[in-house]
Amino acid sequence: MERQIRTNRKMTFVAGIAVMMVLPFREVPAYRNPVILNKSVQIEETIITGSIVYDVNDENSKTDRDADGNQLVYLIVGQDSQCPYEIEENTGVIRIKDTTIVSSGSKKIYKIIVYADNGIASDDAQITINIRKRYPSQFISDSGGKTLFPGYH
Repeated sequence: MERQIRTNRKMTFVAGIAVMMVLPFREVPAYRNPVILNKSVQIEETIITGSIVYDVNDENSKTDRDADGNQLVYLIVGQDSQCPYEIEENTGVIRIKDTTIVSSGSKKIYKIIVYADNGIASDDAQITINIRKRYPSQFISDSGGKTLFPGYH
C-alpha cells in the first residue's frame, strides 16, 4: 500500500522567543479513488427480462470495492429515454428490465452513464449497449423445403 509521510510542525513561544518543533512523523495511507471504465457490450435483441448485460467493477480491485476496500454503490445517472436497463446498486450488475423495448428493433444502440461512489469519492463511465438483430440471412433447407438452420447476419 502506498503511504504518504506528513510531518507535524508546531510553533510555540518560550520566553518570548519563537521555537519551531517538528513532532514525530505520522504515516497515513494514500487514498485512491474508485475507477470504472467506459465499456461497449453487445447483446442479442432476443435477450430475456432479467438477463445480465454487464457487471461494472472497480478497475483496480476488479470487485465492487475500491482499491482501499471501500464498498461501491452504483447508480445509472444518465440514459436514453425509455431505457430498458437497471443496475443493482451494490453489485454493479446491469440487467434488462424491459425486453419489449429491446426487441422492438426501434433502437440499435443505448448509452447509459453509470456512477460509482464509495462515500468519499466517485467516478462515472459510459456503457454503450449495442443490440444485435437476429434474423435469417441464409437458410439450409431439405429437399422438401423445410428450414433446417436459420443463419445470423
